[in-house]
Amino acid sequence: MLTYTTEEYSTFGKCLKLSNGHVYVYVTLEFGPRVISYGLEGHKNMLFEDSNRSFSVEGTAMDRHYYPGARWYLYGGHRLAVCPELVPQTYYPDNNPVEYITLCSTFQFTTKEPENGIEKSMTISMDETGPGLSLHHSVKNISNKSLVLAIWPITAVTPGGVAYACYGIDSHLPGMPNRDICLWPATDIRDKRLDIGNHVVILRHDPLATSAVKLGLTSQSGVCGYQVNGCLFLKKALYEPGEHVLDMGAMLELYSASHCVEMESLSPTYTLEPGETCKHTELWTLKAHELLPEVCNETEIVSLLDW
Repeated sequence: MLTYTTEEYSTFGKCLKLSNGHVYVYVTLEFGPRVISYGLEGHKNMLFEDSNRSFSVEGTAMDRHYYPGARWYLYGGHRLAVCPELVPQTYYPDNNPVEYITLCSTFQFTTKEPENGIEKSMTISMDETGPGLSLHHSVKNISNKSLVLAIWPITAVTPGGVAYACYGIDSHLPGMPNRDICLWPATDIRDKRLDIGNHVVILRHDPLATSAVKLGLTSQSGVCGYQVNGCLFLKKALYEPGEHVLDMGAMLELYSASHCVEMESLSPTYTLEPGETCKHTELWTLKAHELLPEVCNETEIVSLLDW
């Protein structure tokens, strides 16, 4: 049975806890929002927690765009961002209490960013039984001008694991391309953390890494996964009709640095007129599973990620 309570969690203050006896979720209420914790009952949190506020963005650009002393904190967990990534627009200092409402068995968290002309909402529903979550993300244009953007949910996962992203190949015509990858400037394609396969991209976490790796890929399946601590975390993006333009057409993105790994999805690119809203949904699930051996083949990985 689904239950929800307000509880103090770690260093993150009051959070809304959802539980159905199989999995638990904590969503921050004093800032964010962030889905700061998600795990199987009796298992560790699958999401990264920046308990000491070690990662932040501040400076002159933030002061000018928002207010003197404005500071964005990573906090960790899952957050709703907007693409393209820009400083300071992407890093709204969401450090104030979050408005939320309960709608039957769903929970909606809303924040406004007047300086950026948008209102962001994240609506979460948990299965009555089992490990499933649905996360519905929406962005509304509250400005007086057109905005071009994509919804960009980012999930920071706990260190020490391996991330996977599937192309979801939809064409085998020999004269037509069916896979695409884009790389960020700091990414070394020969990095030992990265394996680019024919069906799956694999990105490992390395706590000793001195540089970051980030890449994006087209993905008709929208599936990515992360294995750590005897659990497999899967998430699947449900794409609305439309063209993916931003980030060179990427639909899934993976990022790995010394502190954590991030799994990201992108909606199609939207041109929002004042008052218009766009939406993007992810489905999440968890299951206990031993870490795949390094020597396993792509067929095994694709089977494991099949959803």
